[in-house]
Amino acid sequence: MLLRNIDHSLGLCNGTRLIVTRLRNHVLEGRILTGSNAGHKVLIPRMSLTPSDPRLPFNSNEDNFL
Repeated sequence: MLLRNIDHSLGLCNGTRLIVTRLRNHVLEGRILTGSNAGHKVLIPRMSLTPSDPRLPFNSNEDNFL
């Protein structure tokens, strides 16, 4: 499930459900499961996540995080 709006015209909005079909270094490939674009294949750029609280006990920017 997407957690942020990426591209409304492709149906990539917050809450859109997808199946991830491939993981690459910089891109996720997925198939949309819901809405008017169901069945379409999409490429989503991977984004680094930086925690807003530096006291969190993990680093979300590690290569093996996602």
